[in-house]
Amino acid sequence: MPAPTDLHPPPVHPPAPRLASREWVAIIVSALVALGAAAALPQPPARSGLTVVNPTAYAVDVAVGSVGDEGWLAVVTVPPNGEARASEVIDQGARWRVRVAGQGRVAEAFEIDRSDLVADGWRLELPSSVGEQLAERGADPTPTTPPAAGS
Repeated sequence: MPAPTDLHPPPVHPPAPRLASREWVAIIVSALVALGAAAALPQPPARSGLTVVNPTAYAVDVAVGSVGDEGWLAVVTVPPNGEARASEVIDQGARWRVRVAGQGRVAEAFEIDRSDLVADGWRLELPSSVGEQLAERGADPTPTTPPAAGS
């Protein structure tokens, strides 16, 4: 009896496709373009802590902005004759504008160089003129003790 014949020969698998050198170049170029695009995205602004010293008789709200920009970033409320620290303040660039308000009045904004803030250890002492301006605009000093009952 003859040996049975295999009616189903083993399947022939084509060789795995190989990427041509042009395809590799396209993949590498695409990856480099993606990395370049990611690097070109705007980086988050730098942040620093800022201590504000208030030599005035007013509790004040301090806001900062960059010169040439109309916006303000509220930073911290500082008690009268005291200081307060904001843990993260967005860097406003080489020259900062500072606005101080107290008792519903706003003092004239002033400017300070970032290099001065850095040299002073990110410590900003408000000028005494802030208190004078608030007084001229009709602000009463912030009470330091609560009024006695019945007064």
